[in-house]
Amino acid sequence: MGFRYVPGQAVDLSIDQPGCELEVAPFTIMSLEEDQYLEFIIKIKPDRNSLTYRLSNLKLGRVVQLSRPWDTFEYKGTGYFIAAGTGIVPFMPILAGINRSDLSFRVEDKVLYAGKNHEDILFERKLREWFGSNFTTILTCPATKTIFPKKIDFELLQSMIHEKDRYFYICGPKSFELDTMLNLLALGIDQIQIQTGYKFGQIEQLDNLPLKYGSR
Repeated sequence: MGFRYVPGQAVDLSIDQPGCELEVAPFTIMSLEEDQYLEFIIKIKPDRNSLTYRLSNLKLGRVVQLSRPWDTFEYKGTGYFIAAGTGIVPFMPILAGINRSDLSFRVEDKVLYAGKNHEDILFERKLREWFGSNFTTILTCPATKTIFPKKIDFELLQSMIHEKDRYFYICGPKSFELDTMLNLLALGIDQIQIQTGYKFGQIEQLDNLPLKYGSR
């Protein structure tokens, strides 16, 4: 294809037409480099002036502009992928790449994926195929009263994380990423083992954090 990138990288994308010069947004590349095309998963906003809405209405032959690929997440080794909402999207090309080259990740890596209800869980069939019982969905607002709502908080992480020497990949809304990272730190995970989409810098002190991040 001639466009060089690695799984987990993203590009800044814009439409090459008058009136769209300043509309630029980042999107994770979903396809792998050996594929014959570039694939993106894009959530379309209903606002007719939004970039995503304009993209959804592009005609064949229109030109889009892409930046050079840049890193979002880098797979460093076995661990936990913790996602909320569309935060699962940046992980999918990484997992697909590993799936093609190393089947052991299906046993060793784990995915915790939070959504409001089942309709918000993306790629569920594929993730269950890849991970089996190592894929866990957390529904915060389930559509049925027979399912008790949960969230990825300190207590849930404490009950599910048994290997603290693994890597932790977190993606979702900024507040979700920060809360999850702080909960992992409170569990004794070294920050060097944690990757987030947002960059929070080095956190030195945990003693003054609110109690919702567990006991220290």
